[in-house]
Parts: sequence; structure tokens; C-alpha cells
Amino acid sequence: MIRALAAWLVSGAFLVCVAYLLLCGLYLNLLVVAARRYKPLGLQGSPTHSIVLLVPAHNEASIIEATLQRLTELQYPAHLLRTIVIADNCTDDTAERAAAAGSEVWVRTDPLQPGKGAALGWAIGRLGSSAPDQAVAVMDADSIATTTWLLRADTYLRSGARAVQSFYSIEAGRGGWRAQLMTVAFLLFHHVRSAGRSVLGWSAGLKGNGMVLRCDLLDDVPWSGLTITEDLEYACQLAAENVPVAYDGGSTVLGLAGTTRAGVRSQRLRWEGGRFRVLREWGAVLVRRAVTGRSLIALDGAMELFVLPLGLLTLAALGLLLVSGARAAAGLTSVWWPVACALTVGLIGLHVLAGMWVARAPARLYAAVVFAPAYLIWKIVIYVWLALGVERNRWIRTDRSKR
Repeated sequence: MIRALAAWLVSGAFLVCVAYLLLCGLYLNLLVVAARRYKPLGLQGSPTHSIVLLVPAHNEASIIEATLQRLTELQYPAHLLRTIVIADNCTDDTAERAAAAGSEVWVRTDPLQPGKGAALGWAIGRLGSSAPDQAVAVMDADSIATTTWLLRADTYLRSGARAVQSFYSIEAGRGGWRAQLMTVAFLLFHHVRSAGRSVLGWSAGLKGNGMVLRCDLLDDVPWSGLTITEDLEYACQLAAENVPVAYDGGSTVLGLAGTTRAGVRSQRLRWEGGRFRVLREWGAVLVRRAVTGRSLIALDGAMELFVLPLGLLTLAALGLLLVSGARAAAGLTSVWWPVACALTVGLIGLHVLAGMWVARAPARLYAAVVFAPAYLIWKIVIYVWLALGVERNRWIRTDRSKR
């Protein structure tokens, strides 16, 4: 009796896991198919929005001057653009260097509530009441933007969007194979998924860097992202309010990847640890809003949370395949079990390769996929660190020193 019950529980757990992985694989490949039809808007007319460009910076003295110099190359009318560097809890001379470079600088010192999300909330609150056709843009202090970024964002805003997200990727030229594979992940997560969701009429979501928000939206849905995953938190709030985020795949904001092993690891711990926390807080809320409000935007926002990171999905599918294959070989289960698991692995692999093809990924990124097994092993280490509680709500400057 006990054995029969145990076998039934094992079979039930297996079916649930395989069904979940199949659903994730089908969802991801649906977005790939939709992304093939994506076309960004072309520039239209003269800009009308007054934009406040916020540049949150924590101990970025070594690069802030170069960043501000690049911002002078943005093709946007000077009388409509105001740039503010938020020197947040800095222990170096970031503020002094930014001011010397000619930028407006707001210094924030709040050791009890550090972080980019809290810094943005503080700055947005200081801006006060909004005027018609006013927007807030956000670019990290270590980033490079397409010169037409704000012009294109203005086009989307004048076309009816209240929030716009550009393609956010990383500059991985010095980052080795880990950074190259992270570039693949960004291409799939930030471009293919966003493009596919936009084509389907859903929301592209926010990625934190390269986002532009109308001030009347911030009035109606106040900024709520106060932790390390501020973009995901606010995107969930917008999805719950049925507010879509438009995706501009015609502009790019590149952030610098960590180049040391510790630097890349610290980035992943913050991003993925924060993502799991947002899942706990917003997953059920978005499902409930999707049902009660009949909102596809809220439903898709929930799907974005419930679909695990690609590395973890791959590890789960491979783990099930190995276990079910061993049990089938020992005659303990049906041969259809490993077949079903192999299908989930195939769907994930199809998403990666088809997504790279749709995004016109360069050949060097296909070559980087060869290192995927090592990347997955590295990801296991990351998840072990997360399980041990390493992730904290801190804003730690990523180490980008040369290896």
C-alpha cells in the first residue's frame, strides 16, 4: 500500500513538472514566432516631450565623466532635456566629478535605504508635480545609449504609449565566455520576448536601464520599485493596472558587464535572487488580477514571473531527463517518461537557437553556446549561493576591473 502510494506520488510529481516545462517551452517558442513579425516604429515628426534623464550612480567616479560626455551626443533638443546625476550613498567623488563635467547633481545619503530603486523613487518624488508632455528617462551610469534613443522614445510616447523600454543589453567585449553567454540571454530575454509580447498586444515589461515613463503615468501609478529589482516590481504594478509597456527594438542601451568572476557572480546573485522575491510577492496578485479583470497583460506578467530563468529551466529539464531515463532503463517506469522529458529539452533548445536566428545574432554568439555546459555548472553554483541566502537588498558596484 505504501509503495503504491509512493509510486503514485512520484508519477504525479513527474507529470506536474513535465507539464510545467512543456508549458514554459510552448510559451517561449510562441514569443519567438511572434517576434518574427516585430518592426519598431520609425522616427516621426519633431519631439514634444520634456524629458528628465535620471542617471543613478553609486561610486562611479571612474566612469561618470565619460558617461556624461557620451550623453552630449544624444540627438534631442537641448531645451527639452534635463540631465540629473543621482549620486547615491557614494563614498568616492562621483558627485564632484559629475558636477565638474557640467551636470546637475543630486546627492542622496540614506544608508538605511540604499539602492537604485530607492534612489529613483527619491528623485522622482523631488521632481514634484508634472507638466503635460513630461517624461522621465533612466540610464545607468555605466551605459552607452543609441544617439536616437530619446527621439525614438518620444515617437512612441506621441503614438500613445505611456511607458517605453528600449533594448537593454551588455557590452561584453572584455567579458569572456560568461559575458558572451549573458549577451545571448539578454538577446532572448530582453529582445525576443519583448518583441514577441509587443506583437501579441501584451506588455514588453521594464528592464531598468533605457526605460522612459510619462510623468502622468507616475502620477497615476506611483513608483513602487524600491529594491534591487525595481524595474520588475514596477512592471508588475503596471501589469496589475493593465498598463502595457511599449518596446522600442530600434534603440539600444548597453551596460557594462562584470569582467571578473566575482563581478559577474554578484550581478547574477542580485538579479536572480531579486526575481524570486518578486515572484513570491506578485505572482498570485497578477493571476488574481488576470482572472478578475480579464487582463491578458496581467496574465502575461504572471507568466513572465512563473517561467523560471532559462538556465534553471534547462537544468530542471536535463535533470528530469536523466532521472527518468535511468528509471526507464531499470524497468521502473515507462519509456514515455524520458521521451516527454526529451521533448521539454528540445523545446528549450529550439527557443534558444530559433530566438538567436530571429534576433539575427552574430556568429560569435553561436560559438559561445559551446560553453553552455560550463555555464550551467556555474549557474548551479549561483543557485546554491541563493539557497544559502547570499542575496541581499544592496546596491554593490559591479567589479569591472580587467582580469
